[in-house]
Parts: sequence; structure tokens; C-alpha cells
Amino acid sequence: MFWQKSKKSATPKQVEILGLYLASSLPLLRGRCADPHVKAAAQVFILGMADMFRQKEGLNWQQFVAIYSDCLGGCGLLPKNGVESLVQLVGAVASRDAEIEKLMLLGAQSIRKYVADRDADAPADILFISQFAERDGPGLSELIGA
Repeated sequence: MFWQKSKKSATPKQVEILGLYLASSLPLLRGRCADPHVKAAAQVFILGMADMFRQKEGLNWQQFVAIYSDCLGGCGLLPKNGVESLVQLVGAVASRDAEIEKLMLLGAQSIRKYVADRDADAPADILFISQFAERDGPGLSELIGA
């Protein structure tokens, strides 16, 4: 499990950073995550944030999935079919839908600004989720109910 100490283990600090970001940003959506389109878009945005940590810190698959799962669970966005299944589905959809890939990149850029640049306005980037959900592209529709 990712809590075990090793040279490249994910730490509670990573989950804490993502948790702090989400605690300050999700209220901006004002309960809209009950909408399945917004929920799917939020899952993709947060996946981009978790993937940024995976890449920057060289996390293995189990560490990455654990961080992503903890973040989704902490904000009530766990998928019905499991986190690993969602990650694989998003990867497949993103490979053929540039908008899904763009939403993941927005999540990664936002958490980078929040951590590296100490940008206090970065959590407002989560508002892109609502705009994206309103457009409801084909890629997002594939992710609803995952």
C-alpha cells in the first residue's frame, strides 16, 4: 500500500495537498457534482491532478491509484465501477477525444500552479468543470456512470 515507506512511496502529504486544493475549490461548484455530467468532468479534472503527481514523483500504478482513490473518496466522487476501471476508461476516451485530454491537462496545470507557484487563485480553475459539463461532448457521455 502507498503508506508503506520506500524510496518513491506516495505519502499522505500528496493526498493532503490534493485534499486541501479540493476543499477550497469544490465549494465553488455549489453542489453541482450531483449532476452526472459535472461529476464525470470533476473525476477527469482530478485525474489530471493525480497524474501530475504520478509523473513528477515517479509513482507506481498502485501508489497512483491509491492517491486518486483517496481524493475521489474524500469528496464523494468515487465511481461505481472502481477507480482503476475509471482510470483505464478515461485513458481510452482521452486517446480519441482531445477535450477529455484537455480537461486532464487543466487539472494538472491547476495543481502545479497551486503547489509550485503558490497561486491562491488556482482552485478557481475548477470552474472549468461546469463549463465543460455544459458542453457535454461525446467523451464525457462515455464516462457518465462509470
